[in-house]
Amino acid sequence: LQSIYEKPCDFIHPDIEPHGRQFLRDVGVSDFDLKKLIEALADQSWFADKPADWFTNLYAYLNTQLEKLTKSDILQLQLLLRVRKIAIIKTEQGNLVPHYSAVYCPPDKELEEIYQLFNDEKFTLVAHEIVAASPDATLEQEARRKVALSFLNWLDVKPLDVITVIDEIILPRFQSDEWTHLSHEKLDDY
Repeated sequence: LQSIYEKPCDFIHPDIEPHGRQFLRDVGVSDFDLKKLIEALADQSWFADKPADWFTNLYAYLNTQLEKLTKSDILQLQLLLRVRKIAIIKTEQGNLVPHYSAVYCPPDKELEEIYQLFNDEKFTLVAHEIVAASPDATLEQEARRKVALSFLNWLDVKPLDVITVIDEIILPRFQSDEWTHLSHEKLDDY
């Protein structure tokens, strides 16, 4: 297509009719499937600086692929499991991290004050713009955000809520001797 139109052509819109797809295959345009996407995601350089909505769309797309799986789709499942090894979770700091990092969704507005008590804990949070609900969002955008959250959940991203703070911060400190080194102010906060 580049030679025909003399312009760069990176992808073909998915709404092309089936006969149009066949024509494109006949002229040498290959399909961009899940396998090629996952191979492309292994190189972070091209997508690390993409905007938040790009990541929301990526996570939503990958979740739809996950939901389509049946028991006979072992190859597709293996492909999606490869995603878990790739650093594709965009953080508040702008980094990309893999699923096995301790990553949390940002706290809701009501829990923001509680989060501030533990801001010295260096939580790794998913970029707020990716997962936060927006009052200006369309129904489609809100639905896509929820689907993206489902995928992040599959990647073991946890909500930063009261239960998580108690289970993963407060209790471990008091189960060890670490609490003896905390200031009286911090003990009162806990």
